[in-house]
Amino acid sequence: TFINPNVRTEEKLAEILANPEDQTVSFGEREEYRRLQRVVKFLPDQLRRLEPLAMTLRHSFGPPYEPGVPTSRVMIRGQWDNPGEVVQAGFPQAIVGHDRPATIRLDTFKRWPTRGRRKALAEWIASAENPLTARVIVNRLWYRHFGRGIVATTSDFGESGAKASHPELLDYLAASLIESGWSLKTIHRLICTSQTYQQASQVRNPSARRKDPENRLIWHYPVRRLHAEVIRDRILHVSGRLHQEFFGPPVFPPLPDSVDEKVKYNESKWATQEGPQGRKRSVYVYQQRTLNMPFLEVFDSPVCDESRPIRRASNTPLQALALLNGPLVNSEVGPFADRVAAEADDSIDSQVNRAFEIALCRPPDRDERLRFSQYLIDADEPNGNLRSLCRILLNCNEFLFLD
Repeated sequence: TFINPNVRTEEKLAEILANPEDQTVSFGEREEYRRLQRVVKFLPDQLRRLEPLAMTLRHSFGPPYEPGVPTSRVMIRGQWDNPGEVVQAGFPQAIVGHDRPATIRLDTFKRWPTRGRRKALAEWIASAENPLTARVIVNRLWYRHFGRGIVATTSDFGESGAKASHPELLDYLAASLIESGWSLKTIHRLICTSQTYQQASQVRNPSARRKDPENRLIWHYPVRRLHAEVIRDRILHVSGRLHQEFFGPPVFPPLPDSVDEKVKYNESKWATQEGPQGRKRSVYVYQQRTLNMPFLEVFDSPVCDESRPIRRASNTPLQALALLNGPLVNSEVGPFADRVAAEADDSIDSQVNRAFEIALCRPPDRDERLRFSQYLIDADEPNGNLRSLCRILLNCNEFLFLD
């Protein structure tokens, strides 16, 4: 302002910032100003998250010192003002096989039951003597790895649910989970190092295909598309811009076409982060019922307003458009090409090899190398066709499907 006193007024400053042709402010300063303008509105909320919280827990010992466990009654015909007989806390008879009441922890003097009914329920659910919990957990892990559970109805193990395709395997995995101290990582490792998981997907076995056309017995690995969150993370990873910081508050990635501004009902929602924080893993993306990331929604990411035991997988033209010319791909294909150019030699073959290794985790075959090498040789500008090659790799089935 000493050099140019005219920028002292807010009107003049806003006019300069709004004019990209004005050289008084550099491009970097203009972008930084816009970023800070967005951030300053959300600073109070972010500071409140950092404030220390003091919490206390008051234990109830029961009568005569504290109120005891409230009496539960059967309400006749479901009417709240028509109580019937007294009932004690217990577990579903269909599962435990008896109608004995649950054991509730007594107070310090061993005279009165405490308000430990929820703890008793939690201990029963996670008990080694309750095999249903372990079976449900390992079945869901199996579903995540193979796209289909050992019991296809992952949320229904009852009479109306599907029968287990491999009941002995289900029992073995459940017992392994309990023996490992309920370590999910142990089960993941056990599944991923198994011969079943390491099978090829392209297997020619006419006899097996005739007997089991749906691959229910898993005689080959089932080809399945990656989940929406994994696809987003892979695009950011191959471009080299995935922010790999662990933990922390939720993140607010940029949304296309100012969607975040159109759906806000107050200023506290979706504090857009343009920098590295907005490129953290998708597990950290803020979940809002009225606003889901369009890219994730296109690839069937569930919205948090419903419970969905099995994620649906659709194929729509919007998915192809999102990968071909969507905002996320457009912003990351350039850094992907720059990464290939930086990590490869000056030769065309080296660039093709490195692009395939980053995107598909394999070298190109002979035909692919010849075709794409010629494609880069015929480029009108040095990096134009390299960016196009990177876009092609992000759109191929091998990038989206696990086989």
